[in-house]
Amino acid sequence: MQIRSFLNKLLLPVVWIVLAIFALLANSSCEPKKLSNGKEIADEMERHLVKRITGSMILQETRRVGDSLIRTAEQNMLTHLKTTLDSGNFKAALDYHKLEKYPEVQEIAKKYLADVGRTGKVWPNSATDPASLLLQEQLQQYTALNNQKQVLEPQISRVGATELLYTKPIRMTDPLCLQCHGQPEKLVNLETQKALPENFATPRTGYQSGEWAGMWYVRFKTQGILDSITQKRKKSRRGQSLFSKPDSTKSK
Repeated sequence: MQIRSFLNKLLLPVVWIVLAIFALLANSSCEPKKLSNGKEIADEMERHLVKRITGSMILQETRRVGDSLIRTAEQNMLTHLKTTLDSGNFKAALDYHKLEKYPEVQEIAKKYLADVGRTGKVWPNSATDPASLLLQEQLQQYTALNNQKQVLEPQISRVGATELLYTKPIRMTDPLCLQCHGQPEKLVNLETQKALPENFATPRTGYQSGEWAGMWYVRFKTQGILDSITQKRKKSRRGQSLFSKPDSTKSK
């Protein structure tokens, strides 16, 4: 009995040490392993989270769509002018300002719930709704800045919670425009002067190359811009699988 008691005392610490080693091994095998692409997964999950649409995002998208819409309108108009003037169809060239003649422009405007227009240096009507008053005010600001020799830039304004206004200065930078709008006898030949309507001369002519002549304007329904931001997010989420690498890390 004394020998057994002695052996128990001797072996007990060894047993406890062995059990402790097994416990440590078991615990370490249950710990989750770090994934080599863990950061990429976390970044992708972050992109999938629903984020609040901020005022800055709305203004940025309004600027993007407004720039694109006016660029499309200007390209269509110049194409129309070149085609009609080259063919000698001066009467058709005078219709260049009618935006309803450009389906591509109207298609974009419809997509973003927008109305597109343009004006010279004088506001063309006496409308007193909030949006029209803001546009008149913006035209006056462009006039003042131009008189001060300041750079004229596109501007965005809010009309309550339902409408956004985009404006962009018009400059006489293309020779095609100056064929009718330029200085008489210098840039507008006598034949063209005779063909122009009687009410065309003032204030639509007399411009020099690069001179400010009015502004484009786009009246957006705010919902159209919000829908655009939402659609871009959906396309971004569909365009990349959860476990794929971001475009910036893909090998070329």
